[in-house]
Amino acid sequence: MFIVLSFVLMVTEHLFHYAVGILGVMGITYWLRQVFRAKGLPRPENDLVRVTMLFLCVFLPMALTLPDAVNPRHATKTTISYLHFLPAALYVCVICRVPSSRNFIGNCLCWLLALLVIDALVQFFLGHNLLGYPRDTAVLTGMFDNNQRLGLVLALFLPLILFSLHRLERFGGWQWLVLLPYAVVILVSLKRSAWVMLVVGLFLYGLLFLRSLRVDWRMKLLVPLAVIAVIASSAYFIPTVGERLQTTFGALSADYETLDIASSRRLTLWATGGEMFLAHPINGVGPRGYRYAYKQFAAEDDFWIKQNGKGQTHPHLMGLEVLTETGILGFIGLAVFFWVLVRAMFAKRLSDPQSAVWLALAVVAWFPLNSHLAFYGSYWSTFAWLFIAIGMANSRDSGHFLFR
Repeated sequence: MFIVLSFVLMVTEHLFHYAVGILGVMGITYWLRQVFRAKGLPRPENDLVRVTMLFLCVFLPMALTLPDAVNPRHATKTTISYLHFLPAALYVCVICRVPSSRNFIGNCLCWLLALLVIDALVQFFLGHNLLGYPRDTAVLTGMFDNNQRLGLVLALFLPLILFSLHRLERFGGWQWLVLLPYAVVILVSLKRSAWVMLVVGLFLYGLLFLRSLRVDWRMKLLVPLAVIAVIASSAYFIPTVGERLQTTFGALSADYETLDIASSRRLTLWATGGEMFLAHPINGVGPRGYRYAYKQFAAEDDFWIKQNGKGQTHPHLMGLEVLTETGILGFIGLAVFFWVLVRAMFAKRLSDPQSAVWLALAVVAWFPLNSHLAFYGSYWSTFAWLFIAIGMANSRDSGHFLFR
């Protein structure tokens, strides 16, 4: 139940990762109780070993950056606070070994996502959402209020939504209509990074299950046609969506300056991040150190320095963020991380597809080309470690094929 509450709190800015902090405390208490009962630490099962291995792939490079961090105090604080994800993930992993627990979490999440979509549509049509948050700009924010994370969160959960809808065969295919308002809200969120995640999630789900699912060829043909129809109709009837799409496609043939503007000045951030990496290639500038090194490596006419005098907090490209802040060591750790994660995901796709879906969510969350939130940030890391913990759990009913 507390895991579900953690996901409910994702609409807040701080309470989400505080809830996982409490899960970490619960995890430490659980393992201490296990030690006292067994008079020694019990031998961990392979799911806990894999979660620990994945954690070390991210954490060890963070720790190795500390001696050379541009801001040792903030880097040390970030690294130490990151430790709470491990006991939390191990505890969630143990809880989710029971299939009914994962089913309960998945069902509650689907209802929560449905509420977010309905709330966003109310805000779109009435000018304010169910909580009274106004729609001050063209961007839908829904229950996230001033934080433009609605589209990101909805796009992140697409594999879980597809999985849940496919299990509702008793509706004769009508359940797929749910994807229409879901996709429209993501489009109207005007977050191109969310659109990229949507494509990644759809591709990953098809890669995992397209061969094993009994899908009629007409349905396979209908899906891409429906996607095109939703995008085209949204662009036609909602001017802000059309303008954003026109800017995106028009930038493909533009010069550097136009492309930089079209990418919300991300090219500037990437260029500055590249300079940081070249200066600190082995272990980077330290976790969350991009913001402190920005002025040193930015160009003289840098847009962001002119804008706010400080620059930006991260390069808005997760793979580059890892290279910039933890260097080649971090990139090697990330490569090993994805090798272990993707291998486990494909290993589970037939025998335990629900676990594979949770791991797919983690892949989408930390896809290296994501250009939204920070890789080492607490908010997005909370999603990733919850997904990993739930997906890696050894199912007590692993022989149950959900797609037969």
